[in-house]
This record gives sequence, structure tokens and C-alpha cells, in this order.
Amino acid sequence: MKRVGMVIGQLTYGGAERQLYEACTRLPQHGIDPIVYCLSENTEPYRELLESKGIQVRTFSRSSHFDVKRGWALRKRIREDRIDLLHSWLIDDNPYAWMATVGTRLRFIASLRSRPTRRDPLRKRIDRFVFNSAQCVLANSLEVRDFLVEEFRIEEKRIEVIENGIDLSRLTPRRPKEAVRTENETPIEDFLVLFVGRLDKVKRADFLLESFSFAIKERPNMSLWMVGEGPMKEELANLAANLEIDEKVHFLGTRSDVGDLYHAADLFALCSETEGLPNVVVESMACGTPVLLSGGANCSDLVSNGENGWICDEMTIDRFSSLLVGIVDTPQNRSAAGEAARESSRERFSIEKMLKNLKKMYLEVE
Repeated sequence: MKRVGMVIGQLTYGGAERQLYEACTRLPQHGIDPIVYCLSENTEPYRELLESKGIQVRTFSRSSHFDVKRGWALRKRIREDRIDLLHSWLIDDNPYAWMATVGTRLRFIASLRSRPTRRDPLRKRIDRFVFNSAQCVLANSLEVRDFLVEEFRIEEKRIEVIENGIDLSRLTPRRPKEAVRTENETPIEDFLVLFVGRLDKVKRADFLLESFSFAIKERPNMSLWMVGEGPMKEELANLAANLEIDEKVHFLGTRSDVGDLYHAADLFALCSETEGLPNVVVESMACGTPVLLSGGANCSDLVSNGENGWICDEMTIDRFSSLLVGIVDTPQNRSAAGEAARESSRERFSIEKMLKNLKKMYLEVE
């Protein structure tokens, strides 16, 4: 059984962290023995979940943003664990995988899961060097692959595109839509918009709140659920109050019943500055809930505008709120888009397909 070390910066709630968990807990059934190397002590909830499934997790203390000591500590630990291959899951983790393997026979796989924002010239040079030092580079979408070729000059033949897999059993609704809405103090008759994600600047949840405040003036029977935690939560709650929409905006925090929430919503909205292939978009579509996205969500190879969702081509509040009102006013189009979203996502993003492709990549890298 090939032993693969999985390197990741933290094991808190996040898209990459969720994908790592889904992969590591299933790969042993496919002949791959994973060990997780977390480059910080921010390990909850996934450390406990991984260990409950028998997956070993190693952690490293962090003293600075880029800590050379962690790289050498990782190098020592993977040698002790007799790792056959190292896989770094995020761009900020890639240099540590390089440090841990340079000068040895051990190969490593680098990853890019979204377009990085605000990288200074030095960091771009480091990223390019590390990507080109890796045995291969994993991208989770065609758009990310194209970005690697254009921005970092990676040969396309060295890039493996493996799209995210979703666990459909996790999304099966456990309660009726009406009960979920009532529990969260939302009228049954309201048009419900759902956001799921980290409340930070990249997700631009403030833009969503402002767009919603414009739309609700025209269509008062609307509600918005904000699911997730993050550094901007208090700021966003204050913004909702200042916009006088706080009675219609519900901050639900971290939830384990996301399947119920997707099914209870009429529309999923994401205004991100940049993404790779967001798990939440795929999950929403798999539940039959259509999506309204920013161009920065990088989902043009997944969402066909007007067919299985909508992509806002001009990220202004007027344009986004206008699209939102138009979707509210056309329930037949919304229903058709939801059904098309379900069909287009369920087969393409199956967890088994992702596992098969990961195993193939791991076995081919020597």
C-alpha cells in the first residue's frame, strides 16, 4: 500500500480541508495509506474527525507566516514515517513540501485550488519555482489549470485536473423545507437566498448584503441566510443593521445540516473575488438549488449562464441586485435551472470519480 503524506496549513472549516477529509477517509479502501501533516495547531474540527476514522494526523507549531523550522521538522517527520509520496494541498503549503523533499528521492505534488490574490513579485517567483520543482501539479478545475499555464508557465502536460468530489449522502435532507425555515425564523412564503462560506474579504459577503438591500426594496418578501464564521462576522452584522435589513438577514454560524439548508433555499449566491472550484457551489447545484455567482467564482466551465445558474458579468451592486430581482420574478426559469443544475453536477462531481483520479495520480508519480 503506497503511503502518501498530505500537507495542509490547517484543519479548520474550509473547502480544501473538507476535500482532504473526504479523500483521506476513503483512500485506504483504494490501496492508498494517507498520513496528514498539519502545518499549524489550528486543527478543529477535522483532526478529531480524521482520527476517529483511523487516519494519523501530525501537527507542527507555527512561529511566523513562513517558518523554516516547520519545513525541516516536516522533513524529519516524513522520513520517520517512511512516506512514499508527498502531496501539498494549498499554494501556501507548497514551499514546505519542497523543503521537505529537496535533495532526496522523495517526490512531491504541488496544488493550486484557486487564483491567488495579491501576490507580491517575490512570492510569485517562489511559487513558480516550487510549481516547476514538483513532479506534477494538481488543479481542481480547468480554469485553474489555464491560470497555472498563463501565470506560472507550467507545461500543461505536467498538470493533473481533478475536480472536487461531493458526498451526496451528506446533502440528503433530514427535515421538511417548511420545518427548517420555521426553525430559523424565516417565513415559508419568502424568497430565500443562501450564502455558505467563510466570512472574510475574499468572499465579499458585504457586497452580497448591499445587493440584497437593493433587491429587497423592490421585492420585500425576501430573506437571506449567512452560514459560516470568519473575521468579518461582526462587521457584516453591523452592516446589515445599518442597511436596515437585519430583520431579514440571519447569521446562522457553522452548521452541520447544510443539506437541509440547501434544500430550504430558493437560490444560492456567492460574490467571491476569487475561487477555484467552490465546494458550496457544487453542493448547492447537486441539491437542485440554482446559483447566482460572481465571475470571480471561476465557474464558467460548470455554470452555463441562464441554463443551470447565473454568472454576473458586471460586478456592480446595481447589476447583481437586478439579476437577483429577475430570478425572483421568473419561478419557471428558476425551477428549470435547478433541475439542470442537479443533473449537471451529480455525476461529474462524484466522490468515487475524485478518488479514482487521485489514486491514478499517486500511483503514476514515481
